[in-house]
Amino acid sequence: MLDPVSSFRHQPIRALSGALQEAVQTLFELLMVSLLLLGIVGFVYKAFGPDGLLLRLFHGAWQAGPAYILFALVALAISLVWLRRSFKRQPRAIGRSGDVLVLCFLAMGAFFGLRLITTGAF
Repeated sequence: MLDPVSSFRHQPIRALSGALQEAVQTLFELLMVSLLLLGIVGFVYKAFGPDGLLLRLFHGAWQAGPAYILFALVALAISLVWLRRSFKRQPRAIGRSGDVLVLCFLAMGAFFGLRLITTGAF
């Protein structure tokens, strides 16, 4: 049976510093996950929420004419096909773009967190 206290008996300083290091690392990882989730939730709220960016964009395009929406959908489809083909040619680019996406959501999480602390709202 494993005794979690037994490592403290043999080398108390080294075991205590290791436990402290793991605790700090765990707190850092929890902070990163919290910022990531706050960034994703904040982005979704700002994009799809009441008076969100996509709603205003769609309303403005509809007021300009339905042809603009059709043009935007065709442009979106073409760009998605182009991105898919470029990622198939360079498979390592997917990992790098995923890192950039995570870093963007972390930055947005920091922004929304500071804004939430200072103003009390998103």
